[in-house]
Amino acid sequence: MKKKAIWENHVLSVHDNLVLKDDGTVFAMFEVPASIISMMDFNAKENHKNSVQAVITSLYENLGFEILMKPITKDLLKAYEILLKDCDPRTREFGEYLLEQSYIELMNELGSLHHHKFFMTIPLTDFELTGDLKKMMKQGWQRFRKSVVNLIRRELEFSLKWYESYKQNAQNLEMNLNLIQARPLKQEETLLYNSLNYLRGIEANQDEVLADVKNAIGNMDDTTVDVRSDGLLEIHHPQGSSLLKFLPLADYPEVVNNIHLIEHLQTLPFPVEFRIKARFRKNKGALGMEATAERNRDRIGMELSEADEKGNVTKSSSVGAYMILEDIISGVDNGEYFLDFLPVFAITGSTPDEINYYKKMLMSSMEGLGIKVVSSQFDQPYLFYKMRSTEELTRSDKYWVQNMKVSAFVENLFFVSQKIGSDVGFPFGRVDHTTLNWAGNYEKAIASSPTPFFWNMFQANKENIDGKLGDSPHTLIVGDTGSGKSFFAKLAFVYHSILKGLSLYIDPKDEMKSQFLYVRDKLESYLPEMEEKIAELVSLIEDDEILERRIRNLEFAYHKPLIDYINHIHFVSLNTKDKKNIGALDPIVFLEGEQAKELSTQVTEGLIGTKLTEDDRFENSFNYHLQQVIERRAKGETVGLLNVFKEMSKSKEQLIKDRSENILSKISGTMLELVFSEGKNPSVSMDDHITVLGVTGLNLAKSGEVKTAQNKMSDIIMYALGDFCRFFGARNRKQETVIWLDEGWFFNTTDIGKGILMRMKRVGRSENNFLALITQSVKDGSSEEDDTAFGTIFAFKETGSTKEVLEAFNLPQDEKIQKWYENQTKAQALLRDPFGRTARVVIHGQNPALNECFKTTFSEMESAKAVA
Repeated sequence: MKKKAIWENHVLSVHDNLVLKDDGTVFAMFEVPASIISMMDFNAKENHKNSVQAVITSLYENLGFEILMKPITKDLLKAYEILLKDCDPRTREFGEYLLEQSYIELMNELGSLHHHKFFMTIPLTDFELTGDLKKMMKQGWQRFRKSVVNLIRRELEFSLKWYESYKQNAQNLEMNLNLIQARPLKQEETLLYNSLNYLRGIEANQDEVLADVKNAIGNMDDTTVDVRSDGLLEIHHPQGSSLLKFLPLADYPEVVNNIHLIEHLQTLPFPVEFRIKARFRKNKGALGMEATAERNRDRIGMELSEADEKGNVTKSSSVGAYMILEDIISGVDNGEYFLDFLPVFAITGSTPDEINYYKKMLMSSMEGLGIKVVSSQFDQPYLFYKMRSTEELTRSDKYWVQNMKVSAFVENLFFVSQKIGSDVGFPFGRVDHTTLNWAGNYEKAIASSPTPFFWNMFQANKENIDGKLGDSPHTLIVGDTGSGKSFFAKLAFVYHSILKGLSLYIDPKDEMKSQFLYVRDKLESYLPEMEEKIAELVSLIEDDEILERRIRNLEFAYHKPLIDYINHIHFVSLNTKDKKNIGALDPIVFLEGEQAKELSTQVTEGLIGTKLTEDDRFENSFNYHLQQVIERRAKGETVGLLNVFKEMSKSKEQLIKDRSENILSKISGTMLELVFSEGKNPSVSMDDHITVLGVTGLNLAKSGEVKTAQNKMSDIIMYALGDFCRFFGARNRKQETVIWLDEGWFFNTTDIGKGILMRMKRVGRSENNFLALITQSVKDGSSEEDDTAFGTIFAFKETGSTKEVLEAFNLPQDEKIQKWYENQTKAQALLRDPFGRTARVVIHGQNPALNECFKTTFSEMESAKAVA
């Protein structure tokens, strides 16, 4: 049996963020931006609570206030459409293939994505309606409500200008709220905000809603509410319907320190609205907090004394109540303010079963905090009426009203979020809201989190983005072997390479090419089967539009966009067995002038060490011939760095001749021919959209190891690669370029390497270049000589470096935080984004076929695959 009820909003007029009701009450409405605080940043939480306490205390003269945490649906489809606009035309279909799958998967797993916004509504002094307006209200409200409201609104706005007398008051209030950066709503926002009270759970077109309310403010409550016998409210609006359930918070635990209710609500896998109506209590007077507490304390004290005299067991609840009353009296003496407040949750759904499931989950979650939530089966109409933005808590409201000191009230941790990453970006996994050790079961960690995180590295250096701490475009990716670091780096490379701009991945192990091509060949083997099905579709379907869509679906199912993407990558394996590669990294071939001279000197010093400079005759000859060869190259001659030593070997000075011939013998037939050549081949192309550059045969020494001749040759190749990357990133500042530098630890093993890395980082923002340094230790990201910061850091598990990792994240060396980091297992990382926000995330590649491209270990041994 349904009982129909309609509740009117009684709003007469709205001006900017001010609302006037028909009883003369005026409210000011603000949005409070969420402070982004990591779940483990305890100091930041305490500072935030102190700020909120100061703000709430400043509202005492306003008598009360409302705080609302409103879940806002994230339009993921729109975000992905924006991302696709930035795709290179050559890889757009691959982007559609990935993002379409991502969208379907996230919708299936999470239903909808949402974030939270915070609002405050604060009453101002009442507006005095004139006698004529009061008479008009009384006589016309019920029968001719809409026409009467419009008539009165015109009188109020255009003749009386009711809002003028509140401007100064509203400005003073805004100053009081400045500590939490509250922003007064704009007029359209105020209209829409009040309309949303009647649209819970309905995905309405906000432009249409706003147009209706602008046309007539009475349309704000153009909603019918049916009171169902099962304790639910059924909302009917021209744009849709929903079921609604209010769940009052009936009781807090005795100790609320660090309860952080808001933080917990945001980790639930469904949207929850949380609204608090608060009213200040008077401290003094016969009915004030102090007198009431003293009377109750004395009564309970007497009961406790009598029980003690009789030898009866004293109830712990009575002792607890006595201590709370003592605390209240002490608080009044110390000048603290007290609040009565009504806290209420609201959940929505499309079926009673869905609502019931959410209710049980919410109650269970709150029980874990010691919070009691009740169903309020027969009070839903009252709660719907009360939980509107322009309704105040009054003395007649008795049920579920809590009482606390303001200092205890702010332990709810209002106005915070754990947001991380980008609003418009690629999906990389989930935020891990726990401190658990998942023992390598990252699938379980993914399933436990309702919060996906998205990242677009190109956001890092863009200007005019609110809240961004700096413009450093660079990303540091660190972690032990097997931690998931390499998987993530390659996933991030693939995603960002889809976009406009040039991408270069330096693969010192030259392992990516073979695995990517293996996956391509494997997928291509199924294409004949796909072609047969397409031919069958062509014979059956006459409608071109339907046929095109069906073919597209088949191509996506057979991963054809992935095949096309792999074919689009320019794979370069620098191997001197292929004579076309000789000179591919010759400084005189790909650099000019002083840059060519500098790198040529560095690689020569890497080859012969101090022999370059220990004798002035040799050094002078080298500098002279180097300059000559560079000038000849500039004039169009086919020469390279090898020609320098060929010319020097003709010297009449025996030392110069012998040393130059020795250098030529060291180069001949080795990988050094990649760097020392006669300039007959072009360097590696810098113009391809996507390049993976590998070097066959590199053997890099670990830090502290004695270097062999092979190690030294590998060093020289890496020096040349480093400068190649720097030149690649600095050529065209109008075009984004991204360099993914794997095995980046190498550059910190020598002074020359450190210098090259420092210069690569300093190309940075001014040249629109992004560097992703992939290395084993967070210590590789900085040095005493280089203060260029990384704007984004992903720190996978790095054994033995907890202190250094926390320092890089500006996190305190707290035992709980250390455990939070050290509990990370495979595929988990700490993330610090360009906004300075920190979270623990779990990396998840949503496309199994693409994930296959990132494999680096293989085994046919069944015993090795067995689970212990």
